[in-house]
Amino acid sequence: MERTVTREGNHYKLSLPMRNPDTSLINNRPMAVSRLKGLQRRIVKDKAYYNDYKNFMDGIIEKGYAQKSTSAATKGNVCYIPQHGVYNPNNPGKLRIVF
Repeated sequence: MERTVTREGNHYKLSLPMRNPDTSLINNRPMAVSRLKGLQRRIVKDKAYYNDYKNFMDGIIEKGYAQKSTSAATKGNVCYIPQHGVYNPNNPGKLRIVF
């Protein structure tokens, strides 16, 4: 990205990351699995968190922002995006999923 930075007036412009299909990604599966296990532990302990998390995920799937995966990707570049939910103290009762 550093090679593509240009300045236009007061703004900086750079190319999209991973636009080149030859870009290689690190294997982050162990880290993502570890985060998933932590999320599973919290879901089991806290039923309200589970219900909020499930409602949020169902909502984004219904809206078409996400879709359920039918199989794990095994070919090419794969990057796992861990996620977890956080509550905003200024907006009680609403869970926000952080990717």
